[in-house]
Amino acid sequence: MFRGALEKLPWPVEEAKLYRKYPRARQTRFRPAAERGKNVDFMRGPKEMVDAIREDRPHRLSVEFGTHVVELVHALQHPDAGGGAREIHSRFDPIPPLPWS
Repeated sequence: MFRGALEKLPWPVEEAKLYRKYPRARQTRFRPAAERGKNVDFMRGPKEMVDAIREDRPHRLSVEFGTHVVELVHALQHPDAGGGAREIHSRFDPIPPLPWS
């Protein structure tokens, strides 16, 4: 496939040989979960929040958990902002399992 064409490639020949040795994974079309026979209940989270409000109990995903996620995403999106390794300071209590799990 690459014979005679290596000199015409826009990247170095060694890189082309590497791609020949380790070809990229085959591209597959994204299939939503419903097409794969798996139903996803996208309203489970909002329903849990409404139930927590009605039952006057804390929501399973606390404010501390949300803060932790935001801090992680910020650290991943801007790794150069901290000048190297960054310590994550936010903490949250473990999320309790659902009654049916």
